[in-house]
Amino acid sequence: MAPATYLKRVQQALHELVNDYQLAFPVGFLILRILGPVDPLNVRYRGRSESRIRAALNHEARSRRITIDREQSPALLTVTSDGQKFYHAFGSEPVYEDGDVRLTRMTVQQLHHHAAAFKLVLEDIQQTFLEFYPNNTGAQDLNTLPDAVNTFLFLSPPPSPTLFVALAHAMLSQSPDCAPMDISVAAILKGFANSTMIEPETPVTLKITYSRRPAFLLESDEGKPLPAASVIMRYRHLRQQQRIIQSGIAPGEGSGSRATRGIIVATAESREPASVPAGQNDQSVPTAQNGSAPPSAIANVVPEAPAAALGAAPHSSDTVDGSTGSGGSHVKSSSILTASTRTIPPTRGHLGLDDSAHDRRETVMTSIGPLEITYTWRNLRSRGEKTRGEKTYWFASRATDVLDVPPTLALAKPGDLYIHTSNNGSKQAWLRATTPTWTSVELLHPHPFLRGYVLNFLKNGEPSWVTKDTVRTYMGRIEKRKREAKKG
Repeated sequence: MAPATYLKRVQQALHELVNDYQLAFPVGFLILRILGPVDPLNVRYRGRSESRIRAALNHEARSRRITIDREQSPALLTVTSDGQKFYHAFGSEPVYEDGDVRLTRMTVQQLHHHAAAFKLVLEDIQQTFLEFYPNNTGAQDLNTLPDAVNTFLFLSPPPSPTLFVALAHAMLSQSPDCAPMDISVAAILKGFANSTMIEPETPVTLKITYSRRPAFLLESDEGKPLPAASVIMRYRHLRQQQRIIQSGIAPGEGSGSRATRGIIVATAESREPASVPAGQNDQSVPTAQNGSAPPSAIANVVPEAPAAALGAAPHSSDTVDGSTGSGGSHVKSSSILTASTRTIPPTRGHLGLDDSAHDRRETVMTSIGPLEITYTWRNLRSRGEKTRGEKTYWFASRATDVLDVPPTLALAKPGDLYIHTSNNGSKQAWLRATTPTWTSVELLHPHPFLRGYVLNFLKNGEPSWVTKDTVRTYMGRIEKRKREAKKG
């Protein structure tokens, strides 16, 4: 077995890489990260150190935290789902309740670490509690903080359920193992149950204040049975969302913000305009024509976006062409596609077509002349709906010449693709990043938001985001066909 020192160094390096969202990389990259560059004046023990690191990696592979594909050159290391949980929590100090038997088994040094972690939890709880009750004097001191929090948790009537969620998040973000002292997760859940919020008989309404920080509308949010101008809140994902939204900040850098802006959801129940905070222009929330309209026809409306940024071109209603092809029927639009009109066309069940893929077309002037650009989206294929209904969005064009750079499209959003095919068969691909620019990408480029998904192309040339396991399966089939062709 590898010495504990090298094993800890390997686990620490994997902990740092997982926190930076790097889940697949060459083995040599990890060795270089641990040992540093090769020193030509001191290479005597380099080989022995590398062998011990490889022994530690074999230990982690036997623990099923990583997989090493030695058939590739160089060997590729991939972190498993169990490994992501282990390395993400590696080095964090657990916080145990008062009187826990595990406290009696700690050394003096471990008790010092436990006290420091305990203080971090209390400080995070104190900051969260003071956001709800800034004038509470008992919460100003850490010694009287538990009594102050317990007093407010079991009031009758109880406080806002948002407080319970915020306190639980504050504790678990510092220590995923246990919560401290009397302010335990069990007490939070008990107070939450007392507030009749576990299974309420009627929908819960929370009054919130708007913030200018944006949030992402997930595909699973389309068609939610909510009243008009409702707001979707996601406290658990705020910090990660904030890192993704801020341009120029890579995932894992900087601290996120607690506050974020909600998502206005238009419904088929009302045509009344959404309430707009003071100082903003009035905008109406578009709704479906009638109650029989499909939930997927609901639009994503962001009231805070200025009209100039979304495009002010007039538009008319869309008409469905009865012609069908491999990609389904085409929707002809006489309008310029803008982000404010990014909606899913009406269902085409009466045509007998699969509604998982849609097309919209428009002619745009580019560097090589006018091009007819097709905008398409298709549901990701995933077992168990693990992707929560995300779709692959892409723009496609075809011409004789290659394209220098895609045109500026108001409809393009972060994560969209642009595929250009020339007559000689060459295919160019660009990805829209968080900034309004197109970045050239190649096959197996990682998805900017969905962890573990890479870019792949189908037989018909359409792009598709698939998992790395799927790519590995495709490559295995190709190799099998080659072997069978040689035998035949």
